[in-house]
Amino acid sequence: MNIKIVKNKYVNSFFAFLLLAAIIHFLILAYRTIAERNIYNLNFFAVLNLDALFPNFFKDNFAGNLTSFLFAGIVYLILLIYENKTE
Repeated sequence: MNIKIVKNKYVNSFFAFLLLAAIIHFLILAYRTIAERNIYNLNFFAVLNLDALFPNFFKDNFAGNLTSFLFAGIVYLILLIYENKTE
């Protein structure tokens, strides 16, 4: 695998490991979502376990799931804009 995230080979290997673990975690969640027919498995706040800290705020309902997906999309766009500015 030839992914260069940072220059330090030890830190880069650790980041690549985290990326691989995150991909595997997402695939498991996607499988569970399909098998259980429950979109809440992909709720960004549930994945981060924020629903355990604030159960009344991050509910398993349409508004909670919509907020989760919008938040994840905004974080993605911020990272994309930052990446484009650094090139």
